[in-house]
Amino acid sequence: MRRLILILAFVSSTFFMGLAKEVTITILATTDMHGNITGKDYTTGDKLGYGLVQAAPLIETLRKTKENTILVDCGDAFVGNPLTFYHHFHAIDEDDPVATAMRMLKYNVAVPGNHDFDYGTNVLKQNISATRFPWISANIQDKAGQPLFPATLVIERAGIKIGFFGLTTPATAHFETPAVLDGTQFLDMVASAKKAVAELKKQKVDIVVGLIHSGKGAKLQTGQMNENAVYQVTENVPGIDAIIYGHSHKEVGLEMYNGVLLCQPKDHVKSIGVLLVDLQQRDGKWEILSKSSTTLQVNDSEMDKKIEKKIRKLDKATKKFMDQDLGEYRHQLEFTEDPLAPGTASYFIADSMKSWKNSDIQFVTASNPGVRVKTKRATVVNSHVFELLPYDNYMAQISIKGTEIKALMEHAASMLDSEGKLKPAYPFFQFGFFIGADYSVHPNKPGGSRVEIRKIGDKPFQADGLYSMDLTTYLLGGGGGYFSNGNRPAASAFSSDSLRNIMIAYIESLQKKDGD
Repeated sequence: MRRLILILAFVSSTFFMGLAKEVTITILATTDMHGNITGKDYTTGDKLGYGLVQAAPLIETLRKTKENTILVDCGDAFVGNPLTFYHHFHAIDEDDPVATAMRMLKYNVAVPGNHDFDYGTNVLKQNISATRFPWISANIQDKAGQPLFPATLVIERAGIKIGFFGLTTPATAHFETPAVLDGTQFLDMVASAKKAVAELKKQKVDIVVGLIHSGKGAKLQTGQMNENAVYQVTENVPGIDAIIYGHSHKEVGLEMYNGVLLCQPKDHVKSIGVLLVDLQQRDGKWEILSKSSTTLQVNDSEMDKKIEKKIRKLDKATKKFMDQDLGEYRHQLEFTEDPLAPGTASYFIADSMKSWKNSDIQFVTASNPGVRVKTKRATVVNSHVFELLPYDNYMAQISIKGTEIKALMEHAASMLDSEGKLKPAYPFFQFGFFIGADYSVHPNKPGGSRVEIRKIGDKPFQADGLYSMDLTTYLLGGGGGYFSNGNRPAASAFSSDSLRNIMIAYIESLQKKDGD
């Protein structure tokens, strides 16, 4: 009799488990779009084969074939290519192309990235308003100390409450100029995430998802104002089910860390992140059964003609702008692939920087090694400026001691192996040249003694001397690891215009001088 009761109990429980309701939530994600809407390389005229117009058909197919879809973005959407540059500086009365495309694709939620502030906080707010969907970030405040964006958003699908919280890298405060940010403040990501997750738990959400514009960083690290802190958030904030992140441009289809699902799609909409969360309802409550993610590559087999048509006018105007002649430089422009020998393009950038403040030294990084601009009589057009400077920046001037200059040079030298080649761990755009200094690098010597400085300008180098230096806000803000919170000097001046515009103005000024 007892055995019969057990069998009946097992059959009964199995039967009711079979009747338990199961639902799959699908989250589609993009990140680090950098204005790549049309899928075109405006510097070369080539089709890229990826971008939002190419991704749109894939997104729509996923919406039709997957259950309960939500479309999100993890930042750096509005700024980063000639289309967005031309729109901001030459066609600001036109609708923002990124906002238009994202609105047409009906995104559900996004988080701002550091580059989204490049044209100013007020411009960002205008662009966000034009998208007509919510943007969130829990760690950004305005100059009055009030939240600039909502910290969280709850979206409901099939009776399931999905709670999103947003975070933006605090390094933004160092990458941008004070005038651009207009008092915008960036708080610690871990502390902000704890508050946001607690807020979502009060709303009794069934899934907690972080949208974070920040790289992963190191595991088990500590410290505030960290540029890359996804691992920090994962380690120190309980209750998170998944994190979709951006900023580092490194594709991660699936990673489980500390019980949290991590996913990062490829930048420039080269891939789409797809997260699947399976849930089952028991006793009126939803439980997560499983969670997984992947990335799907975007190709040019199809494109969204409606989006393409909507921004066609701006697209054509941008192509015309890129072909505009600026004048002649004294040499053809090329970056070097040799870290020990600056190419003519580095000198061109340095000359442009020097035209701003005439500082003693111009700290230049080679953003595009190996590129050669083949032109007659070294004529420069706008596309060359973008080819040499794929990512725009503002300028800063600092006062710096001779010993500090040597420390920066030694840091650059530490990126080289004993033969003077860049170590695989370092991207070329982080290696710095110090134009205006007569110095040599001996990579086979011990650390701290690899650099010999002879002169700054035409005067002997003084270790205790004080010099002026031009550099980008990216480098001053910690890019490349040259400066940190502990050794970052205060800037004596910031440029009111971007480095690209400074370069364009410099070339045009050379023609006027020649004309005189």
